[in-house]
Amino acid sequence: MTKYDPYNKRKFPLALSIILLCFGLVLLGGVIYLAFFSSKPITEHLEKIPTKKVEVLSNDSEDQDNASVKPQLPPLDPISIKPSRPENIAYDVDNNTYYVNNEFILQLPVLPTQEEHDQLIEELVNTLDDIGSEVVGQIDEIETIQVQTFEELTYPEIQELEHTYFEELDIKLNVNEVYYFSLHPLDETKILAPDATFLAWNLESLEFQDSDYDSDQLETVRVGLLNTDFQTNYRTLSFADTPLYHLNDTVADATIYEPGICVAGFVAAQQEQANDVQGIAKNAELYGASLSGVAALHNSDKNYFTIYEEIVCLSYLLMEKECQVINIGLPPMLISGDLADSVIDSEDTPSELIHIVDSHSAILSDYLLRVLDSGHDFLIVVGAGQPIHVVTSDGREDNPFFDLNNRYTAITDPVLKKHLISTRAATQSPVDPHTEYIKPDALMVGLDLVG
Repeated sequence: MTKYDPYNKRKFPLALSIILLCFGLVLLGGVIYLAFFSSKPITEHLEKIPTKKVEVLSNDSEDQDNASVKPQLPPLDPISIKPSRPENIAYDVDNNTYYVNNEFILQLPVLPTQEEHDQLIEELVNTLDDIGSEVVGQIDEIETIQVQTFEELTYPEIQELEHTYFEELDIKLNVNEVYYFSLHPLDETKILAPDATFLAWNLESLEFQDSDYDSDQLETVRVGLLNTDFQTNYRTLSFADTPLYHLNDTVADATIYEPGICVAGFVAAQQEQANDVQGIAKNAELYGASLSGVAALHNSDKNYFTIYEEIVCLSYLLMEKECQVINIGLPPMLISGDLADSVIDSEDTPSELIHIVDSHSAILSDYLLRVLDSGHDFLIVVGAGQPIHVVTSDGREDNPFFDLNNRYTAITDPVLKKHLISTRAATQSPVDPHTEYIKPDALMVGLDLVG
């Protein structure tokens, strides 16, 4: 049995006491030094002691991150479009105009600096968000955008958006109006066999002689055709690229092809065999855009295109393909319903039709001026009048002649008029109309003048 030793009991506590006493003396000395020899308060020294911070994540931090990202337009192709839906086509009685009730077109101002442009885009995106809308298409080079709203609007409500939201941003707004057109039924034989050996292309309308010029001395000219559609598989015709929105050659109705194929042959048919007829421009490089193909995008039983869709087709020809000469084919404007009932027996040109054409023309004029300002030069050739096809509510149909400009010849801007040539066939019915509005620049011989 081990004996109890009272000295062993005191050894550990005594050593611990000595250690604590020394630590206390050091601490006391530090305090006395800070109190009497330091010129800074103790609290300031304590504030310098590093401490761990706990980051509390909240919605506020997310908002700060989002605020640092500037609003931008969605990434779209330089020339892009979202087709309108048939259920969104509405009719405005006061303007006798069909329009897309959830769309409008914006034309942005040209600003001197990138900083100002970025600021405008930021304000525009916020404004579109306030309205409840989004950008769905654009023609980037000329700062033109297609906007769709989340709710349907009346014609006046869309117009009011410009005054309420866009005037202060110097942004121009246009209602996206609709152009209904009809295709005259033609003989199915109008579709050409790809190996057909002879077609005159109606060149007698110009009394054209192949020997009139030496084509070998001419530079290549890009010619753009805006028409219903084109038969691209005909042997003596060659397009430099598949026409925009082209329909399949083998399944589409012959009525779609006849005008476009005739214009294409008239301009640039190539002589491959002895009996082939040469077009008037051996140096032409053909490009096309199909209005019937645009209409097919809508999956509707009626043919129509919007103003924005038309300027997208023009942009493809003028800016993407850099065509220098554009031929515009004008399918008849379809007039139906109450308006048709009121105009079918009219002897004078109805003011309602003049208003429709002038409204479309104003939008085209703004667009074409922007194309010119962007550095693209062009010459547009178009028929002088506006063909009309009337279908009344009781089923009567007629193609009356009215002294009516089309949306191109109605352009009044003096700069643009130098880039437009209008034509009319001398024997086109009526033979000698008294016209106040239709003023063709060139009168051609021949029974019909295509395009």
